[in-house]
Amino acid sequence: AQSVFVERLAAYARNHANVQISLDCSDDRRELIGDGFDVAIRMGHLKDSSLLMKKLFEMGRRLVATQSYLGTRPEPSSPGDLSDWDWLELAPVWPERPEFRKKNQRVVVSRPPARISVNNAHALFGLTRSGAGLAVVPEFLAAADIASGCIEHVLPDWSLSSVGVYAVWPSNAPKDGL
Repeated sequence: AQSVFVERLAAYARNHANVQISLDCSDDRRELIGDGFDVAIRMGHLKDSSLLMKKLFEMGRRLVATQSYLGTRPEPSSPGDLSDWDWLELAPVWPERPEFRKKNQRVVVSRPPARISVNNAHALFGLTRSGAGLAVVPEFLAAADIASGCIEHVLPDWSLSSVGVYAVWPSNAPKDGL
């Protein structure tokens, strides 16, 4: 709802006046056919299914926390130093352990069970901005607050893998148009 996708959707609507759009901005994975959706935009690793898909773009991610939270912990020098920190959980993707890369190094972080779990990326970011812990959030959510100093990009020399953003639709839908 607060990403470049909305701008792209608005441009699409301007250029295709005959298309009617009803946008449902939920982080819950919904049943396309059963819930009456023609197409869904999904992020991350897609499970095998009978749905058709088209990759739209890659979305960068950042590991962030407030300066007040970081002040309660020793300064990390590598992702392995974060294994006992207060990670905030985005429930739909929590089982996926974050993979960090730096030159030829690759570190997958094992996290403790999260004390706070949410199913919405904006709520996750709000909790992070409130100093509740550490979180992996979409780059577009964090960019302005990192630039203003409101939050910190933790371990900026390490990168997180980006996630794919896909359009998915039922296999019985017309093949043209997407």
